[in-house]
Amino acid sequence: MLDFTIEGRRVQGVFEFGKFSEIKKGFLKPNIMGWLTYFPNECNHSITSMHHNVNGKLRMGEKKWEIVDADGYIEKDWGTSFPEKYVWLQANNWENSRIVFSYATVPMLGKYRKGFFLLLQHEGIEYRFSTIEGSRLIDFNADSISFWAKIRKGNTEVSIKGKQRNPVPLASPSMGEMNAKIKESLDGDVEIILLNKGKKKIELKSNRASIDVHFL
Repeated sequence: MLDFTIEGRRVQGVFEFGKFSEIKKGFLKPNIMGWLTYFPNECNHSITSMHHNVNGKLRMGEKKWEIVDADGYIEKDWGTSFPEKYVWLQANNWENSRIVFSYATVPMLGKYRKGFFLLLQHEGIEYRFSTIEGSRLIDFNADSISFWAKIRKGNTEVSIKGKQRNPVPLASPSMGEMNAKIKESLDGDVEIILLNKGKKKIELKSNRASIDVHFL
């Protein structure tokens, strides 16, 4: 339920969520950050649902919307600050596929280190790649609104491209205060290709990706 006032307009909403699509978990993988979840981190991240149906009603001032079978996604962050540099992408508007990716520079044991995770659910199979699980980021480039990455794990290679469109500024945490700014797009472009032993197994495109680019 939503009920607040912003810039003189009242915002109200009531929503119902369908069954959550959770990621695989275990003792060493309590969530997407793996065993790092058990350590104190400046920024912590977890995924609640990669996809679920959303129905409800939303009202902003005099405008009203009815939400019917929308695509839902839930994650959460907690800590004191967002990473110094990072990109983040999420998309789930395909019928049987969902993806989330992030690459960041974060403080760890007194030094800044780079790490990534990529999780792809496709037709009932979960593909998971991350720095702490032995995957390698073999190429990465970013500018102010886009990025390109190539990841390898064994015989599997994944390339992913993301580009923001119409980004808007949002408040973000810095040293425990919401006084920093990031820019996020909710209608970005994404393309992902998964190869196994050099053969294309998955190719997905969307222009409804959520994307943050904060890497320069």
